[in-house]
Amino acid sequence: MFQKKVSGYYTRKGDFMTKKYNMNLDWKFLLGEEKKAWYKGFDDRHWRDVQLPHDWSVEAPFSKEHSSGTGYLPGGIGWYRKSFHLQEDIKEKKVNLTIEGAYQNAKVWVNSYYLGYRPYGYSTFSYDISDFVHSGHNVLSIRLDRPSTSDSRWFTGTGIYRNVYLTVQNQTRIVPGSTFFYTKSSDANSAIVAVETNIENDTAYRKKLKN
Repeated sequence: MFQKKVSGYYTRKGDFMTKKYNMNLDWKFLLGEEKKAWYKGFDDRHWRDVQLPHDWSVEAPFSKEHSSGTGYLPGGIGWYRKSFHLQEDIKEKKVNLTIEGAYQNAKVWVNSYYLGYRPYGYSTFSYDISDFVHSGHNVLSIRLDRPSTSDSRWFTGTGIYRNVYLTVQNQTRIVPGSTFFYTKSSDANSAIVAVETNIENDTAYRKKLKN
């Protein structure tokens, strides 16, 4: 599905095939504000090259101007941009973007389309970007804003500090995060394990499924 500089793996074959692609390599980063950086065609060639996870606070000098709880290091505004290529068969797929952790006040765009705002800096969040990506060149833009360094009792860092990845599935698919395993009964010799999951079909017709 991808062309270069992105690693991925299959988790299931058949109707429920899922591909998960790590997006941690080859980002562009700017510390400071840039009003037009959300735009796909923005020229970021002069920006710094970084890999994820990335924390810009630890790169700065210590200062008593900042809170002791965050290590006497600054926050501020930072922009991240990632270019990636998709192949032709992406048109028939369901594509989700997942950001496992970005501190904080994240605003996210793909190909100049605004996806949403995530103020909380600790939890994972995802967007369905199927309608906004296409074969060929795509651009992901993320703006982070940490206006105060007295916002925590511990060092949080500032930046995209966990993994970013794309999940590519068929239009008929197992909903990510919906699978639940539990033991119905067990004894010294055997056990019965049940599996529950949610399946979505975004096609216009009924479909018989196979593993």
